[in-house]
Amino acid sequence: MNSSKQKKKGFHQIKVSDCVEPASISRMEIDSEELENLARSIQSQGDLQAIEVVERNGKFEIVFGHRRWLAHKILKKEKIWARIVIKTKDEITLTRATENIARLNLTPVEEGANYQTLKEEFGMTIEKIAKRVGRKASRVKRMLDIVRMPVEFQKAIHKGQISPTVGEALWRCEDETHRLYLLDLAVEHGITATVAAQWVQEHNKDQRQSLDIKNEGGGGASPMEGSPHYMTCDVCHGPEDTSKIKQLILCGECHKKIART
Repeated sequence: MNSSKQKKKGFHQIKVSDCVEPASISRMEIDSEELENLARSIQSQGDLQAIEVVERNGKFEIVFGHRRWLAHKILKKEKIWARIVIKTKDEITLTRATENIARLNLTPVEEGANYQTLKEEFGMTIEKIAKRVGRKASRVKRMLDIVRMPVEFQKAIHKGQISPTVGEALWRCEDETHRLYLLDLAVEHGITATVAAQWVQEHNKDQRQSLDIKNEGGGGASPMEGSPHYMTCDVCHGPEDTSKIKQLILCGECHKKIART
């Protein structure tokens, strides 16, 4: 499409079929029930918010509003309101990352992936990311650490099978094979972060004692035994000795509220 036929910047109704999905999608998955609810809302109340797109070669690449576009497809609508903007590739990536982080229902893994984009593609420090998105630097670092975990851990956290704190505790297991075994147990039975830390401490201690016996021919106490072990507080995100950790019984909704702070 030549420039004379391009739509001007601003709000327009464009064909749903002329839109293309974002070049990179930061959501690991989009809940089908969530989409159905959004589609019902659009059907009953109308399209209250336009999507944002950039025009490329006669098509419209979605900058944000991907779910609303998918909901329109479910409703088999022919047109959708869109705000057409002019942005470079870097500007689009930056907009997507910051817009996605503002969403309330991102999983920790998805949130971390957006921080990783800002860090790797734009060279932002943790402090700059925190300032841009309005979060504490300690939270940004914690979410970045989550996307450094093995894929199996990320999937379990993303699906809500284990909490980020349990994942952090199990990740400290020095034996990769045993670490995955502990992860399977945690997913199957459901455990607290305190229990996860105890599992890891016991295994790491056994491993060190076994190494001492092999190397020295005796079973003396490990030089690491008795050293404090720390975990991240879910509220202030500061370190706390596992021997001093206090446990609360929380429902899923209350845990989400605390995790978002």
